Amino acid sequence: MSEDAKFDRDVVNKTTKILKRYRGKYPFTQLINCTLGLIILPFEKTNRSNHDYWDVDINCIPQLLDLVNIIRFEPIKKIRRTGGIEYYPKDLKNLLRKIRHGLAHQRIVPKFRQTDGKNIIEGINIKNYFEEQGKMNHLDLEIEFSRKQLKDFALFIV
Repeated sequence: MSEDAKFDRDVVNKTTKILKRYRGKYPFTQLINCTLGLIILPFEKTNRSNHDYWDVDINCIPQLLDLVNIIRFEPIKKIRRTGGIEYYPKDLKNLLRKIRHGLAHQRIVPKFRQTDGKNIIEGINIKNYFEEQGKMNHLDLEIEFSRKQLKDFALFIV
């Protein structure tokens, strides 16, 4: 096994342990950070590997659909000068790509609930926009996760 592969496996194993065991002061922040890390590793690997798993249509992965509330997923690849839009397939690879972009570019809106006079984050809404000529004017992903769904999703993609 290469050093690169050992490092990747070590990061995934440690991040998974953190997700399962963390009981600190900022659990939702830690959950978002771990999720981003766990998305980035497989996402970057999909660009270098030919595993058919990443190319599976998301509608053919029923356990995935239980973990997310997909409001919009129209993964734009490019917009032609004529105005026509070319889309990526709606597969796991492109879902991870768009979620990764939304998280990395901080297009995150927390969903709060009141508990004992405090605002508690109960979930998040993530959006991604396809940029055309430097403008983010084409929403191609909007997805919501409850706290539990986000944690389960992060563990699912491992």
